[in-house]
Amino acid sequence: LIKAGGEHRKFLRMIHVSADVNMPRYWWSEEDTYHFNVKNSCSTMHKLLNNPNPITRELFLYCEEDEDIIDIMVERLERLRQEYKSTKNYEQQTRLLVRAKRLLPEGFLQMRTLDTNYEELRNEYFQRRSHRLSEEWADTFCRWIEGLPYAAELICCEWDREDSRG
Repeated sequence: LIKAGGEHRKFLRMIHVSADVNMPRYWWSEEDTYHFNVKNSCSTMHKLLNNPNPITRELFLYCEEDEDIIDIMVERLERLRQEYKSTKNYEQQTRLLVRAKRLLPEGFLQMRTLDTNYEELRNEYFQRRSHRLSEEWADTFCRWIEGLPYAAELICCEWDREDSRG
């Protein structure tokens, strides 16, 4: 059925996959184009400033050439977090949260629970395995897909449709 094309491999939609994935915010905006399901993320509003752990460089994906800018952003965000934690004033906390969210770079790593199926993953795999954001797509996400049970047979296999009609 896989060889016959998407209209015949509907059974792949029934193979459910749920996983916690930690990727930068810009990656999630691309990932969302493949799914029809509800999102479940670790809320930036609740996790960014109201967190016992400091904001550090390790919470971001960035290029080495931009370390100086990231350092400035991390320092500012950490200062906002400390101010947020030291006040009980709701209005002041809200203002600090708005400031932090507006400053937050797209490289901020965000954990979300991905809820998908083998058919959606198959589409993503073939469309993104040679993507120019290769570190995130080909080197990380597509490698993860390849490690799923029966991925070689159900997700990553390629056939020419003409060959399957013989």
